[in-house]
Amino acid sequence: MTDNERFTRAWIQAQPAIAAYLASVIRDSHTVDEMLQNVAVSLMRTFATYDPSRPFVAWAMGFAKIEIQRMRRQTARAPVSLPNDVIDLMSQTFAEIDGDLDPRRHALRECLREVQGRASDLVRMRYGDDLDPETIAERVGLTAGPPS
Repeated sequence: MTDNERFTRAWIQAQPAIAAYLASVIRDSHTVDEMLQNVAVSLMRTFATYDPSRPFVAWAMGFAKIEIQRMRRQTARAPVSLPNDVIDLMSQTFAEIDGDLDPRRHALRECLREVQGRASDLVRMRYGDDLDPETIAERVGLTAGPPS
């Protein structure tokens, strides 16, 4: 197996935990996506230095923490209101629960397969397209708000 293949396999396993960690610290989903890509590129570029005797997720979390710190310095677009020690603790926790995410994700996929028709469209718009309720209401010709 080549280094590229080893990296790809490791990243596919680690990516959900890294994404969850970043999303727990950064509120803007587009910024999280950008940061996740930056982490992946950094990991890929330095994969030759990775020690396979250590967990890949923990190694990747270190890069995610660096990316959060870099974003904090560079832009006010993705405000982080958590102190560094909390961010460190969160990265450790997400590295530890990495294995617990896959069964939940699988169960969620199975549940979402059961959602049909308009409900499926609404779920996709809210969570897939990241649209706010007001925008969704406009698109489907309804008003946003609690039922009357």
